[in-house]
Amino acid sequence: MMRGAVFAGDSRVELLEFPDPRPGPGEVVLQIDASGLCGSDLHTLGRPGTPGAYVSVDPRRVDPVIAGHEPVGTVVDRGTGVTDAEAPIGLRAVCFHYSGCGTCAYCRAERPQLCAETIGYGGTRHGGHAGFLVVPAATLVPLPDEVSAEAGACLACGSGTAFGALKRLPRVDGETIMVIGLGPVGASAVMLANAMGARVIGVDIDAARREAAIGYGAELVVDPNSAEIASAAREATDGFGVSGAIETSGTTLGRQAALLATRPEGSAVFVGLGAGAWSLEFDREVVMAPRAVIGSRTFSKAELVECVALVAERGIPIDSLVTRRYTLDNAQIAYDEFAAGGVGKHLIVRATDADGGSRR
Repeated sequence: MMRGAVFAGDSRVELLEFPDPRPGPGEVVLQIDASGLCGSDLHTLGRPGTPGAYVSVDPRRVDPVIAGHEPVGTVVDRGTGVTDAEAPIGLRAVCFHYSGCGTCAYCRAERPQLCAETIGYGGTRHGGHAGFLVVPAATLVPLPDEVSAEAGACLACGSGTAFGALKRLPRVDGETIMVIGLGPVGASAVMLANAMGARVIGVDIDAARREAAIGYGAELVVDPNSAEIASAAREATDGFGVSGAIETSGTTLGRQAALLATRPEGSAVFVGLGAGAWSLEFDREVVMAPRAVIGSRTFSKAELVECVALVAERGIPIDSLVTRRYTLDNAQIAYDEFAAGGVGKHLIVRATDADGGSRR
């Protein structure tokens, strides 16, 4: 038996026992090396609990689902039909945490998160906050030696989502990009955009996050409590506004600012969840400006492959985002501290890797 962390509602995390996973046809078992905490987890974690039931991404499910949709691990077993060339024992890999029907237009485009039959590992199926995880071999993206397991856990969702958002922009190299919200996704966007040749402006209410963003490559940071964001963008770009904005905060202020900070013929990409509806003078701000308004839901598997290669080739220190490491025993503490905010990425790692400074 193995233990796994599940969401019990009302921001509670429980450790339960589950049978050790066995791979079916086309599947592999990963021994989990690291599993990231994601801001989207907090929306599920905070749902009201119901006696005798658990919460997950699928509100119809009441049985416990192991959380953790940012898994990276080592292949320790494989089912029939999985070749040694496809997934050798000992392979280090990040898991693209979705699968789908395999035949629809979205699955063919490697975006199964949009499939009507989508499966999300760590959401609708068991995820990485456990000792082991069984997934289709087709979800694996091998990690080069240059990319650590901790970097892989970042890339599995948060940093990968930042890369997916940047890929929605027509151009990054040589452009001025504003990133609004400098949590793990926004900080990743700063780091990646800088490595891709952009001039980056970071925006956050938190002084420590703004300071960290300078270290990640932001040329300029803006405190929205002391400066109007769109005005700051125009001041930094000779009055034009930025060519692209990545909005990760999910706040109404952030969303409005992302659009208005973007120059005519620019693009505003929206990643963050949480604010709901907001008022917009569509004719003036979108049609007549004109601006592209783009929603971005994570990334494709091909984009994850591309991002892993970019990090390896350019030596991008994605793992420097990690500021807290916890054992599975301390999953509740991990989520409590993560929900409190702060700088950097939080991971659940193997017990043998969770001793020392800045670890729990």
